[in-house]
Amino acid sequence: MIFLEGEGDYLARFGKKPGLLLSFAYTDVELLFYAIEKTGSQDSLVLVNYIKGIGEFNGKYENVKVSPEGDIVIATVVQEWK
Repeated sequence: MIFLEGEGDYLARFGKKPGLLLSFAYTDVELLFYAIEKTGSQDSLVLVNYIKGIGEFNGKYENVKVSPEGDIVIATVVQEWK
């Protein structure tokens, strides 16, 4: 699994490798902090409205699209081996 450059730090701290979905969770938190920084607010309604209007967000590990309804869409590749 390709993961964060800090995987060794995670392993040392928690005694196991990071889970498959950790990079997605990281992007979610990164998006939230970005919205707080841009709006200067921690009010949930302000943040939700900002995030709904962002369109696209380029995080450190994932690039996501945000729908006007607030759904976060992550590009996914499915590959079949025969």
